[in-house]
Amino acid sequence: AHADPDIIAQQSVSATAAACGQQAVFPRVRPVPHMALGVDLGVFADHRLFPRENADGDGDVFKDLHAGLQNDLRRVDVLKTGELIRCACQLGCIAAGADDKKLEAARVYAENLGIAFQIVDDILDVTSDEATLGKPIGSDAENCKNTYVSLLGLEEAQRIAAELTDKAIDALKVFGDEAEFLISLSEKLLSRNK
Repeated sequence: AHADPDIIAQQSVSATAAACGQQAVFPRVRPVPHMALGVDLGVFADHRLFPRENADGDGDVFKDLHAGLQNDLRRVDVLKTGELIRCACQLGCIAAGADDKKLEAARVYAENLGIAFQIVDDILDVTSDEATLGKPIGSDAENCKNTYVSLLGLEEAQRIAAELTDKAIDALKVFGDEAEFLISLSEKLLSRNK
C-alpha cells in the first residue's frame, strides 16, 4: 500500500509545528491533529492513527527521528566550526612539515573541539545571561533551532561536550609537549562562560 503524500507532508509539518508551538495550515487536507486537539493529545493521536516503524522495527519512530536530528546537527557543526579549526590546525602542521600521523591527529582534534565548542555555545544559550554572554540568549529556542540541549537535555549535552574535549586532547598526544597550549585552550573552551 502506498501512503498518501498529503498525509505524509501533513504529519511532518504537523510534528515540526507542534514542537515549535506553532500552527501549521494545510490547504486541501483536514486540520492537523495538534490544531484540532491541542499539542499533547494531537501528537498522541497522530502517532496512534498513523503508526510507523523505525529502523529497529519497534515502532518508535521518534527514536529514529531524534537520532537523525542529532546526526544532522553534528554534521552541521563539523562543517561549520570544525572545518574552520581543522583548516587552521592542519595548515599549521603543513607549514611545520608534519607527517601524515600528525595531520590526522590535527583533524581529529579539530573535529572534536569544533563540536564541543558548538555544544558549549548551545549550553550557554540556555544557562547564561545577556550581560555575561554579550549577545541575546534564548534565540535558539525562539527560532525552534535544534541544539544538543534541546535534543538531549542540559546534563547530557554537558557530558558530551566534556567527552569530545577529552577526545580532542587525547588526539594531541602525538605532539608531546608542543601541544600544551592547545590542551589548555581546549579546557578553557569547555569551561567558558561566554
